[in-house]
Amino acid sequence: MLRWTLRVALILLIIDLFYLAVTWPDWRKLASGPVPKSRFIQEYEREAAAQRDRPGLRWQPVALQAIPKYMVRAVIVAEDSRFYEHSGFDLIAFREAMQYNWKEGRLALGASTISQQTAKNLFLSSAKNPIRKWHELVLT
Repeated sequence: MLRWTLRVALILLIIDLFYLAVTWPDWRKLASGPVPKSRFIQEYEREAAAQRDRPGLRWQPVALQAIPKYMVRAVIVAEDSRFYEHSGFDLIAFREAMQYNWKEGRLALGASTISQQTAKNLFLSSAKNPIRKWHELVLT
């Protein structure tokens, strides 16, 4: 039974990795072209159009150099205090969040890094499920 389960898991992993390879974002285009609307903004606009009572979004890309250094530092401290100590995935924060969630008996605390949040907001839906989280990790 265990071998069968492992085989199925391996097949699903291969299929998913193939899917990711086919749908992988073109990083060169992102680095050189205009800033695209994130999935987050696209979802909000769809919901606003459907509900009609939500205000529309007004957004404009801003160069990092145009944002005050203290604002950048404040976001890093608030969202990912070990930003400069990991390569996109904070294993320490992940372990701490899992221990806390286990103790609470629910998913009360997350451990997404700024890199993971960026991958999610630009390319993925806001769905909360293990597959989306896996895709977020792979993109990060």
